[in-house]
Amino acid sequence: MGTVTFLKEGKYTITATHKYNPTITTSTTYRVNHDRTHTLAVTPAEEGSNIATAVCQDCDYTEELKVPTSFDLYWSTGGYMYASTMQSSYCPDSQTNLMIQINDTEVDNFDFTFEIANPELVTFENQQKGYRVLETLSFLKRGETEVTIYPTYNPSVKKTVTLKVAHPYTDGICSSCHYECPHESGYADQPTCQAPGTCAECGMEYGSTDPENHA
Repeated sequence: MGTVTFLKEGKYTITATHKYNPTITTSTTYRVNHDRTHTLAVTPAEEGSNIATAVCQDCDYTEELKVPTSFDLYWSTGGYMYASTMQSSYCPDSQTNLMIQINDTEVDNFDFTFEIANPELVTFENQQKGYRVLETLSFLKRGETEVTIYPTYNPSVKKTVTLKVAHPYTDGICSSCHYECPHESGYADQPTCQAPGTCAECGMEYGSTDPENHA
């Protein structure tokens, strides 16, 4: 048995090896800091590195953070099932889950950032952090937007996906949630003397013909 004295703040790994049998070894990691809260400013990792640097703005305390360098995206297909490909579209007023699988074996910070080109279409809400990050996506209204996803302190490994929010219609009825199109988005093709107009949202012909339009 021995006594360990820590002289300054930081993160330390201590490895103990049996005196007469060096194959027997064990390691323990300690974080050493004063009984106070540091105000940390984090500098993201440089490209190709897995180390971000956190520096206290009030003292000289510095800490290195191991951040993810590799991750995969898995999209819920219902229940506990996930797939590496997302649906072609998601219905407005619906939700789905996104699981981010971190492939690194040692990580200190599990924060992720989601840059949404059109934040009026979708929101992200974190449910779980760790080597499997779980996010719930809420789809708000029709449209299409790019979303860039990356570890907050390692943006060089970002991934960009395109999310489409729209009902998959068949004859004016959503094949996913059975929503019936109200035909309120105007015409994609105007009515003519021979055919009704085509709905701009669902693509279905509706209404009556226009005897004055001979286009």
